[in-house]
Amino acid sequence: MAMILRMLGIAVILCCVLMGYEAGSVFEKLGGNFEFMPALVWWVSGAASAVLFFAIGMLLEQQEEMRETLHNIREEMPRREKEQLPPAVVSNSRSSMDSLKDYKLNATD
Repeated sequence: MAMILRMLGIAVILCCVLMGYEAGSVFEKLGGNFEFMPALVWWVSGAASAVLFFAIGMLLEQQEEMRETLHNIREEMPRREKEQLPPAVVSNSRSSMDSLKDYKLNATD
């Protein structure tokens, strides 16, 4: 997915460069000069969009690496080390609130 987003970013850059050139040269075809403002708008928006696609691609790539690393750690952890962990860590890891069942807050708490 990260590679697809990078390729999409490159495609956006190429399309916006071409569209910027075409937008600037429209007036040139009508007998005027090349206009930089329409071309600049396309170029800047294309660059911003490409940066966005590259950034999301990098985030997905890092997330995939972290997921793979965590999976490897979990698979490499020996069975007896899992048994040595406290039951709360091995199981659902929810805390028991039974000890706080009848607790009342005082004004000094």
